[in-house]
Amino acid sequence: MKDSLQRLPQSLSPLVGQGLDRLCCQYRAVGGLRRALGALALSNAVPDSAWQSCSGQVTWEQALQLARKPRGRVPMATFTQMVRSLQSLIGLAHGTDDLLTLTNPEVRRAFEELLLPAEADQVQAHLILSAHLWSAVDPDGTDRFLHCEADHLRQLTAHLMSSDQWGALGSLLSNYYFLYANVRHGLVHHLLVTYGSYDGGDDVEDCHGFLCRHAPLLTSWPSLFLQQALNEPPHSAPRTWAQGLMGNRDTRGVVRLLNHHGDQDSQPEASQLVSTFLSEPTCVAMSPCAELVVVGTGQGFLHLIHAQTGQEVKVLVSSCDGVSSCVFLTEETLASTSFNGQIEIWDTNNGCRTAHMEGHTNVITGSDVSPDRKHLATVSLDFQLKVWSASKGHQVASLSSSSPMNCVTFNPEGDLLALGCWDGTLLLWNWLQNRTLMVKLWSVPEGTCVGSYQAHRGSTEALTFLDQGDMLLSAGSDHTLHLWSGGLGCSLATLKQEQVS
Repeated sequence: MKDSLQRLPQSLSPLVGQGLDRLCCQYRAVGGLRRALGALALSNAVPDSAWQSCSGQVTWEQALQLARKPRGRVPMATFTQMVRSLQSLIGLAHGTDDLLTLTNPEVRRAFEELLLPAEADQVQAHLILSAHLWSAVDPDGTDRFLHCEADHLRQLTAHLMSSDQWGALGSLLSNYYFLYANVRHGLVHHLLVTYGSYDGGDDVEDCHGFLCRHAPLLTSWPSLFLQQALNEPPHSAPRTWAQGLMGNRDTRGVVRLLNHHGDQDSQPEASQLVSTFLSEPTCVAMSPCAELVVVGTGQGFLHLIHAQTGQEVKVLVSSCDGVSSCVFLTEETLASTSFNGQIEIWDTNNGCRTAHMEGHTNVITGSDVSPDRKHLATVSLDFQLKVWSASKGHQVASLSSSSPMNCVTFNPEGDLLALGCWDGTLLLWNWLQNRTLMVKLWSVPEGTCVGSYQAHRGSTEALTFLDQGDMLLSAGSDHTLHLWSGGLGCSLATLKQEQVS
């Protein structure tokens, strides 16, 4: 025993090397064992699939094919015995159950000296690691990288460069799915550094340019990647990619910006896709100075979008069961209503809710703000119209109807409210004097009832005053638009959409 002990190496690195050599001899029937052990010296984390590598020199295509479809798997009993032999040298990386790592630098050096003595051996080990990491981030081989881990993405590009697989790296750096995956995992800076090490073609430069333009925004708001791609010029590579991706999705959660007026360099087309949402948008409103657009959704989110750039700047989360309508009270104050009758007031600067009111007992179907921004009107399926003080948040007037209400709007002077009901009725209410003209045919200057007329064969869905209050436009569920003259109290024009059965 004394002689045996004296023959043992006097330092850790040779001692580990001797143990590794015995291990490789013991399990020499396991193809690729030496290469898998050598990979531990080159990577902080090695997928367990790398233990099934083949021996001998392989090309990139062969390595990738073997990573996805290994010829044979190491029996679990054999694998368990090997890991037990190494349990004092290797450990789990980041607490993940499928990654192994070397934690001692002396042990790592012993692995390198014994298993990767030549540069060619190191290149092959990097190649094998690249193939198995690629298989891990894209297991189905579609190059979409939809479900992957951040550490795998980070290591993949580094190992591709170390194994001189520049063609494979270029295919990644020109793939918008790969960019999207990196941005989702917060790897924008890492990806920009990778681009700096690669001298590629036009496709790679297109992706690099897109990432450089939007890196400051995407670093903080990675979920805006798709939106920024859709905002690129027509027929550009990122926009074409995003439109193709949207073609496979439900388009209900899409907002388009019409008649956008921005700088000449950034002005989009007349109708441009601005943003997409996880749930269906239910309402939209613009701030008084036309700087912000707010979009409410059925899941209770309020998305604030910059009108000039189309970029989402903030998301407010309602405590109610969904946003039914929204309106800006001031440039920095927003009112939202809900499907369960609640009213919330928001400070858009800091994203805080400043007031909450039990507005109605049923769905709030419409809201509007007075021209002086001092009052908020809401209508509901509970047959009630209510006027609220915008600054104090309390009710100042109310009106009951014989039919549930759908829509409401102030006239330019702010003294009259036009209401639309389920039964097609148009109501005109002087809320300051509490005088109601419960008819469809009306005269604004005289403020008197001049007759009765059924506006729509179905519910009245939307109302708006035109021409400084001299005309009123109504829209109904009967697919008809009516233009009413306030001075003469008559219908000036009717536009009907024919239904095709």
